[in-house]
Amino acid sequence: MSIKRMGGASTILAFRVTAIADSLEHINRFSLVGKSALQYGILGLALAAPIFSFYVLGFCLRTKNLNRKWLWAIFILVGVGKLGVNGTTGALTFTPLAVQVPCGGATTTMGFYGPWVVTVNLPLGAVLFLRNEAIGLY
Repeated sequence: MSIKRMGGASTILAFRVTAIADSLEHINRFSLVGKSALQYGILGLALAAPIFSFYVLGFCLRTKNLNRKWLWAIFILVGVGKLGVNGTTGALTFTPLAVQVPCGGATTTMGFYGPWVVTVNLPLGAVLFLRNEAIGLY
């Protein structure tokens, strides 16, 4: 679009529309066909991270003589940082200051018409709980 502004008036000089080969809903659908190894890796981590967190949560809830168990339970479910991959374009994004429950997932920003973005977060609480349990800090 080309706009000419003269004085207080704006006039459209040119307007161009380019057709796409298919509907946005079909172009941006969630599919596992033709993806890169990075996209498969992030998808695998996005599935594994919440499973790991819930496993550690169960372990935490069964631990006897644990001070502030409720606080650990909340911390175990929280993921920090965010690594995401766009399912349509393969574009990678990283957000270091992000907090999410659970630690992974897939979202679309524009309903059925936008691309799916698969994200994974570091399950820091779960890792720290297992580390502290292994070295006997409790």
